[in-house]
Amino acid sequence: MVCLKKIQFLIHKFKIATKVELLSFYPEQNQKSEIPLSEIQFNKIGFFKLDSNERSDFQTCELKSIDVSNKPLHAALLKIVLHAPY
Repeated sequence: MVCLKKIQFLIHKFKIATKVELLSFYPEQNQKSEIPLSEIQFNKIGFFKLDSNERSDFQTCELKSIDVSNKPLHAALLKIVLHAPY
């Protein structure tokens, strides 16, 4: 179990997803200790969209920071969903 306050992503120069979704899971106290991944219900944290990087001719990396310190995120699992690339 962790308590996240900030999540950072360094995005590749040309292998870029159009959108990134973040989801988390923190087990309830009464849940059994081992749950199959297919049965886990993740909670949506949020998402962000990325620039295609065409303007820089695919020469720069993009750093995305998500600050969750106003409501620290407690999680056992963090699911990152990368959507279709540009």
